Amino acid sequence: MVIVMKHCNKCDNTKEYSAFNKDASIRDGYKTVCRSCQSVTRKAFYLNNKESENKQSKSNYWSNPEAYRRRSAKTRALNPERARAACRAWRDKKSPLYVANKRRGHAKRRAAKRYATVSWSVTAMIATVYRDAVEMELLTGIKFHVDHIIPLQGKLVSGLHVENNLQILMAHENELKSNHYEIK
Repeated sequence: MVIVMKHCNKCDNTKEYSAFNKDASIRDGYKTVCRSCQSVTRKAFYLNNKESENKQSKSNYWSNPEAYRRRSAKTRALNPERARAACRAWRDKKSPLYVANKRRGHAKRRAAKRYATVSWSVTAMIATVYRDAVEMELLTGIKFHVDHIIPLQGKLVSGLHVENNLQILMAHENELKSNHYEIK
């Protein structure tokens, strides 16, 4: 039985791999700091920051989230340039790894859609479905998505990007459905 050891960068000790949390982004698959050092660091951070934490804001939001959302929407409508600037700042603050993963996901979806589109599909009818979804959204004010009845990247079965595999769903229904298809 071979026991492999790993060096903790925080406490400068060598410990077994079982003392480290897993992390797929690191070459050997484990974090560079052991669990006990992570625990001490997290506890210290919590104790140093629990007073400065804006508890008032959190409690107000969760006591009445709808009122908070309405107030936020009103503020964004009154100050659209400030809202756009805040969105840009938030987007720019994201880590490069987050952005890369997001782009990879979008690229994977585009590729799946491209490969699932067959030569005999009627692209005009597909475009009509997407156009209808936009019109429904404009008329009702409710967000709609065009959904593939049989998902393009399903676990058990994968569908095609053709007109008879498309349906228009309310956004929240589509998000609940996710990438799921029940075989009957």
